[in-house]
Amino acid sequence: MRHTEQHGIDDYELFLYKPDTTPPPEGFPVIYVLDGNAYFRTVADIVSLQARRYEKTGVGPAIVCAVGYPGDLPFHPRRFWDYTPKKDSLNMPTRPNGLPWPESGGAEDFLRTLEEVIKPFVEARYPVNRLEQTLFGHSLGGLFTVYALFAKPGAYQNYMAISPSLWWNRRLMQGLEQDFLSQSMIDAQRLFVAVGSEEKERIRQDAEDLYARLQDSGKIRAAFIEAPGENHISVVPTVLSRALRYINRENG
Repeated sequence: MRHTEQHGIDDYELFLYKPDTTPPPEGFPVIYVLDGNAYFRTVADIVSLQARRYEKTGVGPAIVCAVGYPGDLPFHPRRFWDYTPKKDSLNMPTRPNGLPWPESGGAEDFLRTLEEVIKPFVEARYPVNRLEQTLFGHSLGGLFTVYALFAKPGAYQNYMAISPSLWWNRRLMQGLEQDFLSQSMIDAQRLFVAVGSEEKERIRQDAEDLYARLQDSGKIRAAFIEAPGENHISVVPTVLSRALRYINRENG
């Protein structure tokens, strides 16, 4: 029977899963999941089930820490603030419903909270392998996942960006990418990018282009999947097993 916990911390709700197996000497890998209210059960269930037969599934035991918000909403409005970088030179399309975009630009603060508050909280409670940390995000969470890779290289070893909203403040993200690629050392990091074939052309093309640029740079190992017949929401459970197998592979 799996072990799960739920904690409130610093205005966030943490959903935690720990394998009911003996941890390896170096500790368990840990997967940090954004939009935790929506995706904790999905990620924890897939890890728990497949880790039982690692030799068949390629997915090993891991701690899952899903970062959500108080309340029952699967996607809390505060995600617009937490998952988006500063809005200097913000160049945004019109919102589909015609209303103003929610307040945005808090990604730097949220990344600091992950590093200085949430990670230490998890590491104090569980045996964590700091050399096997993964960040998972979808949509705006996928944007933040890419932002974290560019803004603080080395904070995680694996990044899962599903349908990332790379159109959000494109100019700023391009600048961060250029700074990232100008660095001489990227420490064995891996990026898994996925979209659904039924998503908007802009999302699909941006994700594929990002993968191609990073893969060609030689600075990071990357994988890309366009899942046939999947849309912006259905793509997540469809590609999760592939993503987990990818980060479990020793040689990418």
